[in-house]
Amino acid sequence: MVSMWTSSNVRIGAHPLVSAYIDAIEKEDYLALDRRVYRYDDTWDPELVFAYISAHPLTAPLATSKPAVFIAYISSLRDFCIALGRLLLACRSSDLACISREDCVRFERGDDGVTTGVSIRFYRPKERNSMPTNSRGYTRWVTIPAISDKSVCFCTLLREYVTYTGLLPRDGDALFVTERADKKHNGRVWALSSERLAKRMRSVMSLAGVPEDFMSHSGRHAGIALRKAGADTLISRGYQTAPWCDEQVMNLARMSARTYVTHYLRSIRAAELDEGVPPVAGS
Repeated sequence: MVSMWTSSNVRIGAHPLVSAYIDAIEKEDYLALDRRVYRYDDTWDPELVFAYISAHPLTAPLATSKPAVFIAYISSLRDFCIALGRLLLACRSSDLACISREDCVRFERGDDGVTTGVSIRFYRPKERNSMPTNSRGYTRWVTIPAISDKSVCFCTLLREYVTYTGLLPRDGDALFVTERADKKHNGRVWALSSERLAKRMRSVMSLAGVPEDFMSHSGRHAGIALRKAGADTLISRGYQTAPWCDEQVMNLARMSARTYVTHYLRSIRAAELDEGVPPVAGS
């Protein structure tokens, strides 16, 4: 067997079977020594982001405003929608890249024609290989209700964003796009990649005062905690009436009980909100 590896120019220590075995031993040692094998023991308080967005309501620019004003408005509107979407949908940045305007966004209206919420679904997300065949790559719809506080109403902000960016020449049908066009994309705005979506999430987290040790992927942990331990944030704003049970949270986040308990069932780190909300960068 050793001769087979050396003849194929594969060092014994670098062979996939050997490296996988070593990794397994290292992880077992972590468990035996009671050392953590993940980045966080807890998650951050989602109220930080809600408080920041609420303290910085956006005002639509006038028709006579300069292009730079429109660009700044669309950019801020997009970033707020990304942050609220990550939390309320308990999703990944890569999930947001799986939303098309035509097939994955649906604004709900009551009998009186008033918008009551927005329904979102994802097309071919990360767990697509485990999805049933009859789903045709789409997750089930999740509806986020409209609330009275328009400054943090995901439905209101997203409808505004879709309306404004719908006037721009777009390369594709992605929901979240760049704020500027370029020659490479034939003078059109284009879809944000999951990496750029993660950067926009991290930017809002930083402005909101989320501890620096939390990276953008922790937004899903915070979104899950928001439905249970942090439910007061949603209840006070009218998003839900009571903390959710574990089954509801797992259905929202599309994850198994084992994944939920092992990686996502975490407490919220105590946050200091009394000192005021951090100002907008540059102000």
